Amino acid sequence: YQNRKMRMKQYNILIVDDEEGVRTTYKRMLSSEGYNLIFANDHSDALMKMEEFSVRPSAEVGDISQVLALAIIDQNLEDFHEELHDPKWATATGLNLIQEVKSLFRPSRVIMITAYKWQIGEDHSFEAGRLLADGYYAKKEILIAEPLKELVRQELQKFDQAVKNYNKKITTRNL
Repeated sequence: YQNRKMRMKQYNILIVDDEEGVRTTYKRMLSSEGYNLIFANDHSDALMKMEEFSVRPSAEVGDISQVLALAIIDQNLEDFHEELHDPKWATATGLNLIQEVKSLFRPSRVIMITAYKWQIGEDHSFEAGRLLADGYYAKKEILIAEPLKELVRQELQKFDQAVKNYNKKITTRNL
């Protein structure tokens, strides 16, 4: 019943990955779930697509179709500074995008993915990603249909709770 109820809502999910094959895999796995999937291939493309989702800081959220519920972001986006061929810039791009999603609408959930999870603990940027994101996973762990669908359902349930808390806080503040 809970899954059917969640599917009736039109959740907006932004998926940002610079590999077309990975974006196609997400689409194949999640399109049957009824979500509004928005795809971006880099940081600037994601920012452009995020412009349509905004909530005034003092406004209560009534219609969740007007906000970004979940963003799944590749930590190592190759976007800015490509000419430098320096992996730290790609990592910074993914981390910056997480901050921008969170500043757009605080209750939005963000999952960071990486192909290089083995580096966690050795590289401060990976640790920063784990701290900024609501979830942190290796691509090979989540690019499997059922685990991915379950992860998205769990994150959307957390989003629903965060929106309730957000609305309660806004309502209380406006009294």
